[in-house]
Amino acid sequence: MAAHQQTTPDRRRTGIDAWLDERIHSGKSIDFVLNHPVPLHIHPLDYLGETTLFIFISQAVTGMLLAMFYHPVAQTPYFFCTAAQQVQAHYCPAINTVSPSEAWQSIQVIMSSTFGSLVRSMHFWGNYFMVVLVIMHMLRGFFAGAYNSSFRSQHGSKGTPLVECGC
Repeated sequence: MAAHQQTTPDRRRTGIDAWLDERIHSGKSIDFVLNHPVPLHIHPLDYLGETTLFIFISQAVTGMLLAMFYHPVAQTPYFFCTAAQQVQAHYCPAINTVSPSEAWQSIQVIMSSTFGSLVRSMHFWGNYFMVVLVIMHMLRGFFAGAYNSSFRSQHGSKGTPLVECGC
């Protein structure tokens, strides 16, 4: 019998695997995932599209998290406090000093929170990774000739304008 025709023997489940299989009958699906054959010609550049999708999703999630705490205020960047009431209302250190804008203060709050700096950094660097991955994905498709078949040429004719317009 050839190696690709051999079936794997059913293994006995123990521990958490047996507990889960007893309750939600996950044994066959777990076996399918663990015993699924992987092609031998896998290359890391084959996953540029999936990696770009992952970065896009992380950009969306971190963007939503940041949007919950950011206060975009249309005012001058700084407010000059001349009275005691303005000092209390605009967080000035003293009378006749300058108060930072609410937008700047919201960034300070985000950066001083527990995971705010991490989320903001992930959003910042994710932007650069996304641009690099999209360019690498496009170049790989171009140099591999993935646009030659009729099905893929339709994808290329839609993807190229997206890259050109910066969407």
